[in-house]
Amino acid sequence: MLSRAFTTPRKSFRYGETSCRSASIHEYEDCIIGFMDDPPLKNCNDVPGAIHLTLREVLRGSVGVVGQSRLGMIEKVVLLGGQVCSLKRFREVSVKRIEFGRRIQRLAEISKQCKYLVPVTSYLYTRRIKFVVSHYFPMGSLADLLAGARELGHTALDWKQRLKIVFHMARAIAFIHGQSPSQEKHLILNVHGHTSSESKNEIIEKKEEIKNGKCQFFEFPTTGKARKQALKVLDIALACTNNSPDARPSMEQILLYLGDIIK
Repeated sequence: MLSRAFTTPRKSFRYGETSCRSASIHEYEDCIIGFMDDPPLKNCNDVPGAIHLTLREVLRGSVGVVGQSRLGMIEKVVLLGGQVCSLKRFREVSVKRIEFGRRIQRLAEISKQCKYLVPVTSYLYTRRIKFVVSHYFPMGSLADLLAGARELGHTALDWKQRLKIVFHMARAIAFIHGQSPSQEKHLILNVHGHTSSESKNEIIEKKEEIKNGKCQFFEFPTTGKARKQALKVLDIALACTNNSPDARPSMEQILLYLGDIIK
Protein backbone atom coordinates (compact mmCIF):
# COMPACT_ATOMS: atom_id res chain seq x y z
CA MET A 1 0.00 0.00 0.00
CA LEU A 2 2.74 2.40 0.92
CA SER A 3 4.50 2.27 -2.43
CA ARG A 4 1.45 3.29 -4.40
CA ALA A 5 1.32 6.64 -2.68
CA PHE A 6 4.78 7.49 -3.97
CA THR A 7 5.13 5.86 -7.35
CA THR A 8 3.98 6.31 -10.91
CA PRO A 9 4.18 3.67 -13.66
CA ARG A 10 7.33 3.78 -15.78
CA LYS A 11 6.78 4.03 -19.52
CA SER A 12 8.83 1.69 -21.67
CA PHE A 13 8.69 1.15 -25.42
CA ARG A 14 10.28 -2.27 -25.00
CA TYR A 15 8.10 -3.56 -22.15
CA GLY A 16 4.90 -1.64 -22.76
CA GLU A 17 3.54 1.78 -21.88
CA THR A 18 2.99 1.10 -18.18
CA SER A 19 5.57 -1.61 -17.68
CA CYS A 20 7.97 -1.46 -14.75
CA ARG A 21 10.74 -3.98 -15.32
CA SER A 22 12.41 -5.18 -12.13
CA ALA A 23 16.08 -5.20 -11.28
CA SER A 24 18.01 -5.90 -8.12
CA ILE A 25 19.39 -2.96 -6.19
CA HIS A 26 22.85 -4.35 -7.01
CA GLU A 27 22.36 -3.07 -10.57
CA TYR A 28 22.76 0.43 -9.12
CA GLU A 29 26.17 -0.31 -7.62
CA ASP A 30 27.95 1.12 -10.64
CA CYS A 31 26.47 4.55 -9.91
CA ILE A 32 28.53 5.01 -6.73
CA ILE A 33 31.77 3.27 -7.66
CA GLY A 34 34.38 5.95 -8.29
CA PHE A 35 32.39 8.60 -6.42
CA MET A 36 33.59 9.98 -3.11
CA ASP A 37 30.08 10.49 -1.77
CA ASP A 38 28.58 7.61 0.19
CA PRO A 39 25.20 9.02 1.24
CA PRO A 40 23.95 7.92 4.66
CA LEU A 41 20.45 6.57 5.10
CA LYS A 42 18.10 8.83 7.01
CA ASN A 43 17.04 7.14 10.24
CA CYS A 44 13.45 7.51 11.33
CA ASN A 45 13.09 9.12 14.74
CA ASP A 46 13.10 6.88 17.82
CA VAL A 47 12.43 3.63 15.98
CA PRO A 48 13.70 0.62 17.98
CA GLY A 49 16.27 -1.45 16.13
CA ALA A 50 17.28 1.27 13.68
CA ILE A 51 20.70 0.65 12.09
CA HIS A 52 22.94 3.52 10.96
CA LEU A 53 23.81 2.65 7.37
CA THR A 54 25.19 4.17 4.20
CA LEU A 55 24.31 3.33 0.62
CA ARG A 56 27.62 1.56 0.08
CA GLU A 57 27.00 -0.68 3.11
CA VAL A 58 23.61 -1.66 1.74
CA LEU A 59 25.02 -2.40 -1.72
CA ARG A 60 27.71 -4.61 -0.20
CA GLY A 61 25.10 -6.74 1.52
CA SER A 62 23.68 -10.00 0.23
CA VAL A 63 20.35 -9.42 -1.51
CA GLY A 64 17.45 -11.75 -2.20
CA VAL A 65 14.18 -10.73 -3.86
CA VAL A 66 11.14 -11.35 -1.63
CA GLY A 67 8.42 -9.88 -3.83
CA GLN A 68 7.80 -7.36 -6.57
CA SER A 69 5.13 -5.51 -8.49
CA ARG A 70 5.04 -2.91 -11.22
CA LEU A 71 5.50 -0.28 -8.51
CA GLY A 72 8.56 -1.58 -6.72
CA MET A 73 10.55 -4.46 -5.31
CA ILE A 74 10.98 -5.82 -1.79
CA GLU A 75 14.35 -7.38 -1.03
CA LYS A 76 15.89 -9.20 1.91
CA VAL A 77 19.28 -7.64 2.66
CA VAL A 78 21.88 -9.40 4.81
CA LEU A 79 24.48 -6.81 5.80
CA LEU A 80 28.16 -7.61 6.27
CA GLY A 81 27.72 -7.48 10.04
CA GLY A 82 25.02 -10.15 9.85
CA GLN A 83 22.03 -7.87 10.43
CA VAL A 84 19.00 -8.66 8.28
CA CYS A 85 16.53 -6.05 7.05
CA SER A 86 13.86 -5.63 4.42
CA LEU A 87 14.32 -3.04 1.68
CA LYS A 88 11.47 -1.61 -0.38
CA ARG A 89 12.88 -0.03 -3.53
CA PHE A 90 10.72 2.31 -5.60
CA ARG A 91 11.16 2.38 -9.34
CA GLU A 92 9.83 5.91 -9.62
CA VAL A 93 8.34 8.39 -7.17
CA SER A 94 6.00 11.30 -7.75
CA VAL A 95 7.06 13.50 -4.80
CA LYS A 96 10.18 15.52 -3.97
CA ARG A 97 12.79 14.68 -1.36
CA ILE A 98 11.33 16.73 1.54
CA GLU A 99 7.80 15.44 1.03
CA PHE A 100 9.05 11.88 0.63
CA GLY A 101 10.94 12.14 3.92
CA ARG A 102 7.96 13.66 5.71
CA ARG A 103 5.70 10.82 4.66
CA ILE A 104 8.20 8.13 5.62
CA GLN A 105 8.76 9.73 9.02
CA ARG A 106 5.01 9.82 9.55
CA LEU A 107 4.69 6.19 8.50
CA ALA A 108 7.49 5.23 10.90
CA GLU A 109 5.67 6.95 13.77
CA ILE A 110 2.48 5.06 12.98
CA SER A 111 4.15 1.70 12.39
CA LYS A 112 5.77 1.62 15.83
CA GLN A 113 2.37 2.13 17.50
CA CYS A 114 0.73 -0.98 16.05
CA LYS A 115 2.09 -4.52 16.33
CA TYR A 116 0.37 -5.48 13.09
CA LEU A 117 2.42 -3.00 11.04
CA VAL A 118 6.03 -3.59 9.98
CA PRO A 119 8.33 -1.03 11.67
CA VAL A 120 10.01 1.36 9.22
CA THR A 121 13.55 2.25 10.31
CA SER A 122 15.25 4.36 7.63
CA TYR A 123 15.16 5.53 4.03
CA LEU A 124 17.28 6.95 1.22
CA TYR A 125 16.31 9.46 -1.44
CA THR A 126 18.84 10.18 -4.17
CA ARG A 127 18.52 11.04 -7.83
CA ARG A 128 18.87 7.42 -8.94
CA ILE A 129 17.88 5.37 -5.91
CA LYS A 130 14.94 5.69 -3.53
CA PHE A 131 14.16 3.04 -0.96
CA VAL A 132 12.79 2.40 2.52
CA VAL A 133 14.29 0.01 5.09
CA SER A 134 12.12 -1.88 7.57
CA HIS A 135 12.32 -4.87 9.89
CA TYR A 136 12.59 -8.21 8.14
CA PHE A 137 10.09 -11.00 8.73
CA PRO A 138 10.89 -14.48 7.38
CA MET A 139 8.70 -16.85 5.35
CA GLY A 140 8.55 -14.73 2.19
CA SER A 141 5.65 -12.70 0.87
CA LEU A 142 2.07 -12.97 2.09
CA ALA A 143 0.90 -13.57 -1.49
CA ASP A 144 3.13 -16.65 -1.71
CA LEU A 145 1.87 -17.93 1.64
CA LEU A 146 -1.76 -17.49 0.61
CA ALA A 147 -1.11 -19.30 -2.66
CA GLY A 148 0.64 -22.07 -0.76
CA ALA A 149 3.93 -21.20 -2.49
CA ARG A 150 3.26 -24.28 -4.58
CA GLU A 151 6.22 -23.73 -6.87
CA LEU A 152 8.45 -23.77 -3.77
CA GLY A 153 6.82 -26.87 -2.33
CA HIS A 154 5.51 -25.12 0.79
CA THR A 155 2.47 -26.36 2.68
CA ALA A 156 -0.64 -24.26 2.11
CA LEU A 157 -2.08 -22.33 5.05
CA ASP A 158 -5.16 -23.87 6.63
CA TRP A 159 -8.36 -21.90 7.13
CA LYS A 160 -7.68 -21.07 10.78
CA GLN A 161 -4.37 -19.45 9.83
CA ARG A 162 -5.94 -17.57 6.93
CA LEU A 163 -8.76 -16.26 9.09
CA LYS A 164 -6.22 -15.02 11.64
CA ILE A 165 -4.35 -13.17 8.88
CA VAL A 166 -7.58 -11.57 7.68
CA PHE A 167 -8.41 -10.40 11.19
CA HIS A 168 -4.93 -8.99 11.86
CA MET A 169 -4.89 -7.17 8.51
CA ALA A 170 -8.27 -5.66 9.32
CA ARG A 171 -6.97 -4.48 12.70
CA ALA A 172 -3.94 -2.89 11.02
CA ILE A 173 -6.08 -1.03 8.48
CA ALA A 174 -8.54 0.05 11.18
CA PHE A 175 -5.61 1.42 13.20
CA ILE A 176 -4.39 3.45 10.22
CA HIS A 177 -7.91 4.73 9.60
CA GLY A 178 -7.95 5.93 13.21
CA GLN A 179 -4.97 8.21 12.65
CA SER A 180 -5.19 11.92 11.88
CA PRO A 181 -5.12 14.10 9.91
CA SER A 182 -7.17 12.32 7.27
CA GLN A 183 -4.86 13.52 4.48
CA GLU A 184 -1.95 11.56 5.92
CA LYS A 185 -4.04 8.41 6.24
CA HIS A 186 -4.73 8.66 2.53
CA LEU A 187 -1.04 9.14 1.73
CA ILE A 188 -0.23 5.87 3.49
CA LEU A 189 -3.11 3.82 2.10
CA ASN A 190 -3.43 5.38 -1.36
CA VAL A 191 -4.16 2.57 -3.80
CA HIS A 192 -4.31 4.52 -7.04
CA GLY A 193 -0.64 5.33 -7.65
CA HIS A 194 -0.94 9.05 -7.03
CA THR A 195 -2.07 11.61 -4.50
CA SER A 196 -4.87 13.92 -5.46
CA SER A 197 -4.98 17.60 -4.64
CA GLU A 198 -8.76 17.56 -4.73
CA SER A 199 -10.74 17.58 -1.49
CA LYS A 200 -12.62 14.30 -0.98
CA ASN A 201 -14.99 12.98 1.60
CA GLU A 202 -12.98 11.10 4.25
CA ILE A 203 -15.48 8.24 4.54
CA ILE A 204 -15.50 7.69 0.78
CA GLU A 205 -11.68 7.60 0.77
CA LYS A 206 -11.64 4.99 3.52
CA LYS A 207 -14.19 2.82 1.80
CA GLU A 208 -12.41 3.10 -1.55
CA GLU A 209 -9.37 1.67 0.20
CA ILE A 210 -11.48 -1.20 1.54
CA LYS A 211 -13.04 -1.83 -1.87
CA ASN A 212 -9.67 -2.10 -3.61
CA GLY A 213 -8.46 -4.94 -1.38
CA LYS A 214 -7.91 -8.33 -3.00
CA CYS A 215 -9.52 -11.61 -1.93
CA GLN A 216 -6.82 -14.26 -2.07
CA PHE A 217 -8.02 -16.09 1.01
CA PHE A 218 -10.60 -18.37 -0.63
CA GLU A 219 -8.47 -20.26 -3.15
CA PHE A 220 -8.77 -23.57 -1.29
CA PRO A 221 -11.46 -26.18 -0.46
CA THR A 222 -13.13 -26.14 2.95
CA THR A 223 -15.68 -28.33 4.69
CA GLY A 224 -17.81 -28.20 7.82
CA LYS A 225 -17.34 -25.24 10.17
CA ALA A 226 -14.45 -23.85 8.11
CA ARG A 227 -16.68 -23.70 5.03
CA LYS A 228 -19.39 -21.78 6.90
CA GLN A 229 -16.82 -19.33 8.24
CA ALA A 230 -15.27 -18.86 4.80
CA LEU A 231 -18.67 -18.09 3.27
CA LYS A 232 -19.36 -15.49 5.97
CA VAL A 233 -16.00 -13.83 5.35
CA LEU A 234 -16.70 -13.91 1.62
CA ASP A 235 -20.00 -12.11 2.25
CA ILE A 236 -18.06 -9.37 4.06
CA ALA A 237 -15.58 -9.13 1.20
CA LEU A 238 -18.37 -8.85 -1.37
CA ALA A 239 -20.06 -6.13 0.68
CA CYS A 240 -16.80 -4.15 0.44
CA THR A 241 -17.07 -4.15 -3.37
CA ASN A 242 -20.44 -2.39 -3.47
CA ASN A 243 -20.39 0.45 -5.99
CA SER A 244 -21.97 2.76 -3.42
CA PRO A 245 -19.48 3.87 -0.71
CA ASP A 246 -22.34 4.37 1.74
CA ALA A 247 -23.33 0.71 1.38
CA ARG A 248 -19.86 -0.63 2.19
CA PRO A 249 -19.05 -1.59 5.78
CA SER A 250 -16.55 0.49 7.73
CA MET A 251 -13.40 -1.10 9.16
CA GLU A 252 -14.99 -0.95 12.62
CA GLN A 253 -17.97 -2.95 11.34
CA ILE A 254 -15.68 -5.41 9.57
CA LEU A 255 -13.77 -6.03 12.79
CA LEU A 256 -17.02 -6.73 14.63
CA TYR A 257 -18.18 -9.14 11.91
CA LEU A 258 -14.85 -10.98 11.89
CA GLY A 259 -14.81 -11.12 15.69
CA ASP A 260 -18.22 -12.82 15.67
CA ILE A 261 -17.02 -15.34 13.07
CA ILE A 262 -13.88 -16.21 15.02
CA LYS A 263 -15.80 -16.85 18.28
